[in-house]
Amino acid sequence: MFDGSWLPDTPDGDVQAAFRADFELAEPAEVTVRIQAAANFRLWADGTPIGYGPLRYAATRPEYASQRVRLPAGPHRLAVQAAGGGLVGRMTPGLPSFLWVEAVTDDGTVLDLDWRCRRLGEYTATGLRSSPLLDWLEWLDEPLDPAWRTTPVSELDHDHWVAPVPATGLAEALGEPRAAVINLPDLPLVEPRELGRGRFREPFTGYRFDDPAMQFLLADLDPPAHDDHDGSWVRYDLGRIRIGHLELTVETDRPAVITLGYADRLDPHGRVAPVVALSTGPTRMIQRYAVAQGRSRIEPFGAIGGRYVEVRVTGDARIREAGFRDRDFLGPPRGTFECDDERLNQIWQVGLDTLRTCAEDVLVDSVRERGEWVGDVACSALDLIAAGWGDHRLVHRTLLHAAGCARADGLVAGCVPGEPIFHGTYAAQWINLCLRLADVTGDDAALLEFEPDGRANVQALLAMIDSDGSTGMQRSFVDWGYASEPDRPDTAVLLHVLRGLTAWLAWQHRLGRTDDHEVRTRRDQLAGLLRQELGRPGRPLGYHEAALGHLAGLVPLDRAVPVVHDHLRHGFPFRPEAPRLRDPARVDASVVTPYFTNYSMPVLLDAGRTDDAIGFWKQGWGWMLDRGATTWWEVFDDRWSHCHFWSGAPTWQLTRYVLGAQVIGGTELIIRPNPGSLERARGVLPIDAEHRVEVSWQRDGNRLRTTVINDRPLRVTVAGAESRLLDAGRHDFG
Repeated sequence: MFDGSWLPDTPDGDVQAAFRADFELAEPAEVTVRIQAAANFRLWADGTPIGYGPLRYAATRPEYASQRVRLPAGPHRLAVQAAGGGLVGRMTPGLPSFLWVEAVTDDGTVLDLDWRCRRLGEYTATGLRSSPLLDWLEWLDEPLDPAWRTTPVSELDHDHWVAPVPATGLAEALGEPRAAVINLPDLPLVEPRELGRGRFREPFTGYRFDDPAMQFLLADLDPPAHDDHDGSWVRYDLGRIRIGHLELTVETDRPAVITLGYADRLDPHGRVAPVVALSTGPTRMIQRYAVAQGRSRIEPFGAIGGRYVEVRVTGDARIREAGFRDRDFLGPPRGTFECDDERLNQIWQVGLDTLRTCAEDVLVDSVRERGEWVGDVACSALDLIAAGWGDHRLVHRTLLHAAGCARADGLVAGCVPGEPIFHGTYAAQWINLCLRLADVTGDDAALLEFEPDGRANVQALLAMIDSDGSTGMQRSFVDWGYASEPDRPDTAVLLHVLRGLTAWLAWQHRLGRTDDHEVRTRRDQLAGLLRQELGRPGRPLGYHEAALGHLAGLVPLDRAVPVVHDHLRHGFPFRPEAPRLRDPARVDASVVTPYFTNYSMPVLLDAGRTDDAIGFWKQGWGWMLDRGATTWWEVFDDRWSHCHFWSGAPTWQLTRYVLGAQVIGGTELIIRPNPGSLERARGVLPIDAEHRVEVSWQRDGNRLRTTVINDRPLRVTVAGAESRLLDAGRHDFG
């Protein structure tokens, strides 16, 4: 386990701690620094940041980050800033405060690190959080000299820098640690675009912690010239929503205060409002820093999501440089898509931009929560990553965290890893996600790793379903606006469970296991119950039943297509006068959400109704684009989250269905174009971390001419042709 340490005589909570250790190398070496903490951290080597936390993990299966750095011979300084533990939120499970660091050379030598630490009292514990779901408010009341990161330990003031003590409670809280499947990348610095600047005056009176967000909102950003003012402001646009922090260089002739306000959208008056709706309580997307006279560099410790940042500086302080440190774990996509409809090209790209925003050390649902929801990843992230990057390690982390946060009965968690939330539907989708990950990568390692978790999860699901279809699931998400029919089996929920049970049987078959007779019997009984319920005379087929029933093999296309098509065309924004989904509590059977089109649009595409799908994409997602969206909104309403990757269904569907290309197992390419009325399409799909394949098709009268350009041997199956192994190069079909 982690033999972590912490500040002596310091309680958990809103605490910032500094740790320092020196070591010396006799000759140049590659050093791997391994690190983990109870919450957020930042790691420096010789004053250069080499790791930005947090790296989230399930307490029962903790992971650590490993950062490799090439160092010359001579003395070296390691520095870490770490936040205290005990905070429960979407990202943190309230673990005891600790820091664990280990430095190892390439020959396996573990370096002796004699740590000193001190509480960073320059930060004030405000007792306020940026959100009930997120971190403590970052509030630096006294300038913090960055020299602590590089001053030799022998020269530190040992009245303040003391030896850390062993952290308490870790043995009971944590399982056996493992290396994370990802590292902490060198986060890019994005140059923001300035939108405006001016002077401000604070009309808000009261104590400084009364309501920081309200104080920010109420400031007069254009006070009369004859009145006094408190400083100046600058507003920036990051181009799209991002998660990270704004770094600044400022100059001032006297001590000053710098306040940063973040927002995912501008308010109706064009101002930055540092509040986020649907956060279960008050929000304060603010960071505040005191700076000394002269030139100062501000590098916030925590990360906040937003598209717009407004900087307020008191007195005569001047901003010399500004850059946004983006928690961009995926980087630029390697996949592409382009066709003769520019609107579709734009829609495809925004889907990847949205996922890229949400890809931190885990795949998060939104900047509002930054929670790792299994159902979000299962419905779209795996396919979006396949279309854009081909690197599925973040998907594996979702599976690991959900399994590590499983309930006592074995049900895997639906939201992880901070405060587990359980949804029966998401537990069923977890099973599907495991199998699909193995299909896409061609690697059964995840199936072997999670087999005990999968078996326990299946048993927990079966224990909650009675023979008449009633369930003991307290929470099961199907869609926003959805409600089951009273006094009848919840068929949509049961269809998710059926698909999960079917996936489990396929999982076992793939690993060569003996057939699970009990699960197969229960699966067949559930399938029979659903067939009976869905085929009950006089019973209309619902939208969610049609889509999920088709995917489960219980509803034929000729029955599912008209239901799905009719529901879509009558919902907002496809019918502008239809009711909008204004809040999560609204139940309305007519609602259409971007989320559920991950399940419903394949019904139309499988039936060859490509032009219908294109029309819905251009009208619905085009509606968001026309309103300035640069990342997809959570629902078709501007009051919800403005960055939700589950709304990226058109991106993976354009690649999978319209371009018609899908890489299976890293060795096989399947091409089945669905052109509709389009004249041409071209795209690149990643095969693995190094290789990719380009697929294109072009109309030639009534024929499609298809071209494949692959940079490694690949088995290719083209619709209407035999599968064959192709050498690297260009290949033409049709």
